[in-house]
Amino acid sequence: MSDWINDEVESIREKDRQQQGAQSRADLIAKEAMSFWVNLNYAVKNDIETINATPTIVKKLGCKLSYHELNAFSFKVVKETYPAVYLTVERSNGHIAVERQVVASPNPRNPVTEHERLVYDLDDDKRIYLKTEGLESLYLENAVGYLLKPLLNY
Repeated sequence: MSDWINDEVESIREKDRQQQGAQSRADLIAKEAMSFWVNLNYAVKNDIETINATPTIVKKLGCKLSYHELNAFSFKVVKETYPAVYLTVERSNGHIAVERQVVASPNPRNPVTEHERLVYDLDDDKRIYLKTEGLESLYLENAVGYLLKPLLNY
């Protein structure tokens, strides 16, 4: 065989290896994402209970936070006093969609809505985490604070 043919064969094999590696990575992310989601849901509920049991924070907020499971793939956290905040978190294929809606008063003309997409990824140790649009890495222990802290600042 000519050298160029050998080079082509090796190139084809390398592309196949890369595709198999990418597929294995995608399969692992899909497998780990469900577990991450379940743990995130549990941790958010747990932290909301802790927030609601902390008088200093409840006083600052003016109310307790409420948690609403919308379905197996989404939940909502609500701060009812004005400015009211509605945080909706939804698990999608390969990412978590986050929506924060801030309503300034009972008769809002223009509620402010922010959308964000947190993408599942794996680190070098194959631990799953979420990557923000600003490329911040959020492991489970950081993700809950990332989602809930903004509610404390309105």
